[in-house]
Amino acid sequence: MRCMGCLIFILGVISAVIGFLSTKLEETWKIGDYTIISPSAAFGALVLFGGVMTGLVGFFAFFVTACRSKYYTIPFIILTPTMGLIMLIAGFVAIGVATKKKLVEELYCN
Repeated sequence: MRCMGCLIFILGVISAVIGFLSTKLEETWKIGDYTIISPSAAFGALVLFGGVMTGLVGFFAFFVTACRSKYYTIPFIILTPTMGLIMLIAGFVAIGVATKKKLVEELYCN
């Protein structure tokens, strides 16, 4: 199980790096009178947040098996399904954006 905690931590760090590299907060969209952050930057921020939190889950997973203390077990139990759900939503958003990009461009840009 300690190896699994290390693996989750490494995957979380990789995900955070990918999220950081894909976050371009200076990109904005102008819709009417409003200026909003671009969806690709928002997605990058979501992946960055998910990666950092997944790394935290991996940290807790490692120490749950090493120390067997309630101080590591309770946050691990709370964070694991929460981060699983957030990363699942991020995956669905990525698939949706990748498949419907042309439709979104036509809807909002024309």
